[in-house]
Amino acid sequence: MQLLLRALLGIVLVTLFLPAQDANAPDPVALEQKLLANPNNDDIRSALMDAYLKAKDSEAYAQQVFWLIENRPASPVLGTKGKLKPSGGVLNSPSDYEQAKSDWEVQLEKRSKSPAVLYNAAVFLTPSDPVRAIDLLEQARKLAPSQSAYVAAEGTAYLMAFVRDADGNPSLPLTLDSANALKARLTDSSDPELLSGAGKVLVTSGLDPEIKKAGLRLMQRASYEGPKWRNALAEVSPESRLKSTGAMRISSAEAEANLINKVAPVYPPLAKSGRIEGVVTFTAIIDEDGSVQHLDLISGAPLLVSAARDAVLQWQYKATLVNNIPVAVVTEVSVNFSLSQ
Repeated sequence: MQLLLRALLGIVLVTLFLPAQDANAPDPVALEQKLLANPNNDDIRSALMDAYLKAKDSEAYAQQVFWLIENRPASPVLGTKGKLKPSGGVLNSPSDYEQAKSDWEVQLEKRSKSPAVLYNAAVFLTPSDPVRAIDLLEQARKLAPSQSAYVAAEGTAYLMAFVRDADGNPSLPLTLDSANALKARLTDSSDPELLSGAGKVLVTSGLDPEIKKAGLRLMQRASYEGPKWRNALAEVSPESRLKSTGAMRISSAEAEANLINKVAPVYPPLAKSGRIEGVVTFTAIIDEDGSVQHLDLISGAPLLVSAARDAVLQWQYKATLVNNIPVAVVTEVSVNFSLSQ
């Protein structure tokens, strides 16, 4: 099962980052001559790399990757053809990969403010170090917020944390702890662009029904933030079109009346020893089935927040019905910590 999931994940990565082979690719020798006359022409270099790909000339292909990293690290060609395999394969050897990785470290040091360089390096690093790739893509998105390709690439890196075998083991190179940490990092995000973009990658990966469900939950959360994200959800999941109209806001009193299972928080020892009391308040999204899907902190003492969050995420509500149809709701919930309890 794990081998099948890894193979399917490889197909997704190749689909995103490598173009289809061109059966009518020109002769490499003719393209090499053209490139000598115009070495900065991305179209010629891309066509030449396609020709090497068709011929399975791994050494020539890798040399083009090296040249681009050293001389034109922001080239869009690297965003589509710059991904070498860490363990070697059709296009390269492990030593080629290590050389390219070393070259990228040099460029990242020199061009840390170039979003295109950060993106291209992340594309390269995703199969071997998705955590580093995500960090680079976060930087790139801050520098160039309008680049949708950066969000899709970040979603692909996060996808690696969701792929598991029958025993629950993640895909290499992630350990179980690092994969769970990545999933939590994505789930805890309040960035609708990331939630929607990464969710779409999960939904459309075709890897596993549970991965699709996780992606839909992410896109559902993003849909509460505006029509752009609601439309994105409706595009990938027509059955979610009704849900994508957004969550209905209800009062905290209405929510309290629907609460059927309220888990008490565990008083944090440090807060208790420091005699810290108070109320922690969240904005909560409660799904159609009455489960708490997401919490955003409004106020509360820092030492109390984590315990409050852990408790509220276990609360269960009766479904809120509109015309006998369960709907998601947004409300405020509060957790009181008192030493006299």
